[in-house]
Amino acid sequence: MPAMEPGRVCIKTAGRDAGARCVVLRREGGNFAIVAQAFRKKKKERKVSMRHLEPLDVKVDISSEENILQVLKG
Repeated sequence: MPAMEPGRVCIKTAGRDAGARCVVLRREGGNFAIVAQAFRKKKKERKVSMRHLEPLDVKVDISSEENILQVLKG
């Protein structure tokens, strides 16, 4: 299982956004992460529980918002 480091692409497994892709921006506390999700044509940051994320083998460079949006939409 891939580690939950910044830039890791994940699938949300619970909640109203279940099945949506997201990118981990940073870890917050022990069991939470701040993730970026596609929201219309921009990114939206949310705090989610690590238990509700399934990491994928894909990792992106989070220094550019364009990189994040490209991965989330495609």
